[in-house]
Amino acid sequence: MIKVENYVPMGDRVLLKLISEEQEQGGIIMVGSSPLLKATVIKVGNGKVANDTGSLIPMTVKEGDTVLVLNSDYPEIILNEQSCRLVFEGDIQGII
Repeated sequence: MIKVENYVPMGDRVLLKLISEEQEQGGIIMVGSSPLLKATVIKVGNGKVANDTGSLIPMTVKEGDTVLVLNSDYPEIILNEQSCRLVFEGDIQGII
């Protein structure tokens, strides 16, 4: 876990805030065993560089999108006291 006040993802990385379907009374977020998790896109990188041409492939997702992402152990970043996860755009399964 890394605490930062400002963060800009590089390349095709996306910063997500997981959306909990279940929350206990004490405020503890319970992440289910589903293979997919719902999340909100907080910040996005500028895109991926194509190796063969060197051109920039723009990002498909944008800040504010709600997405489904694979349930995996992603790096945690605390951005302005908010727990976020850093993923590659390719880990996102779709925009909902």
